[in-house]
Amino acid sequence: MSNLEEIHEIAIKNLKIGLPKIITIIFILFILYFFTILTESLIKNIYFEYKDIKIEASKVLTIISLVFILLLIVIFYSELEILSFSLASLIAYYSSNPNEKEETIKAKILKLRNSFRMILFSISALILFFIFKDFLVTLSPNISFFIFVFLTIWFLFSLLLFSMSISSEIEIFRKRKNA
Repeated sequence: MSNLEEIHEIAIKNLKIGLPKIITIIFILFILYFFTILTESLIKNIYFEYKDIKIEASKVLTIISLVFILLLIVIFYSELEILSFSLASLIAYYSSNPNEKEETIKAKILKLRNSFRMILFSISALILFFIFKDFLVTLSPNISFFIFVFLTIWFLFSLLLFSMSISSEIEIFRKRKNA
C-alpha cells in the first residue's frame, strides 16, 4: 500500500470517528442553550443580597453556562482540527499524482488543512456567536460588538485564504487532467 493510500484510509477513518463527535457536541450545545434560556426566564427576579451587594441569579446562570459552553467549544475545536486534516487529506489524495514526492503531498495537505481549519473555525465561531449573542449582550453589549467585528474580519480573511488554496488545487487538477 502506498503512502497516498494510507493517507486516504486514515482520513476516511477519522471522518467516520470525528463527524459523530462533532454532531453530538453541537446537539449538547443546543440543549445547554435552550436549558439556559428556559431557566433564565424562570429565575428572572431571583437575587442574592448581602449588605450592599445584589447579584442576579440569571447573571450567575449565564456565567456558569458560558463556562460549560467554553469547555464544549474547546472539545469541539479539537474535533474540527481532526476534521480539517481529514478533508485536506482527501482533497490531496484525489488531486495528487501517485508519482508525486511525499514532501509535495505533505505540503499540499498542510496548506489545505490550514485553509480548512481557518474556514471551519471562523464559521463555527460566527455560528456560536449568533447562538449565544444574547448571553454576551447581558454581560456587556460593547464586548459583544467587538467580538462580532473581530469574527467578521476573521471570517472574511479565512474565506479569502480558503478560496485561494482550493482554487489553486482545482487549477492543478484541471491542468493534470487536460495534459
